[in-house]
Amino acid sequence: MSSESVIARDITVDSGKRQTFTGNVFVNGWVTVRGGGRFECTGNLQCLGMSLENDAFVGCHELATNVLEVDRDPTGKAPTLAVTRIRARVVHHVQLALRDLIDKDLVKADYIQHFGGELNPSWDYVRGTNPLAEEFYEERADGDPVVLETTVMQAALGSGKSIFRRLPPLVPPRSKLAVAAATRDPVVETLERWLAEHPGPQRATLEALEAEWVAKLAPLASEARVDAAFLIQRAIKSPKLAERIVALRALLAV
Repeated sequence: MSSESVIARDITVDSGKRQTFTGNVFVNGWVTVRGGGRFECTGNLQCLGMSLENDAFVGCHELATNVLEVDRDPTGKAPTLAVTRIRARVVHHVQLALRDLIDKDLVKADYIQHFGGELNPSWDYVRGTNPLAEEFYEERADGDPVVLETTVMQAALGSGKSIFRRLPPLVPPRSKLAVAAATRDPVVETLERWLAEHPGPQRATLEALEAEWVAKLAPLASEARVDAAFLIQRAIKSPKLAERIVALRALLAV
């Protein structure tokens, strides 16, 4: 069974940079790959939304996302999607950037729009019914296709809000707890098991945490320390120990 890498937030791959993963990847945010950047995984890729610029590269087995924007200018090289299939709610591509994949029937979407722009405005087309709520797009003066409000969609999806009028998200966001569990540091995993084995008395558990665990947790990355503090606070609920929990969080710098 393929492994899964979970990325907790938006990710941007700049020009000349490369992100590679083995197995499936889930991004609990928006993926932006700028011109010359590369994002690759050996399995399936799921993300809340994706924007690609000139000469960007995305390689995976199957790509699933809520909104896919593929940009291109007349003088630039089109982005490359080395994929077996794309599934999306909304697809927007500029100047034939996805023509080959669409012609091969490898793009399945509820709504696809093409903007010919400077290359040839007569190539504009819309297929399907736009499922976006009105706050996430603007009508152009000449009608279809619409102008997508990318930053607004990105913020909404990141906060767990649906951007669609009728349809559910194709790729729903995961809760903070689910993402934390999927990305949990091995030391924090050990702490969770230890807490389960030491249910109380709470004062004794807290004393053991202070004596044995602060030194193990303090060197961890910020997200891991926050995750650990959440587990500790969930385990030690006595109001009489609240001040000591605050002091312990201060030692962990969270």
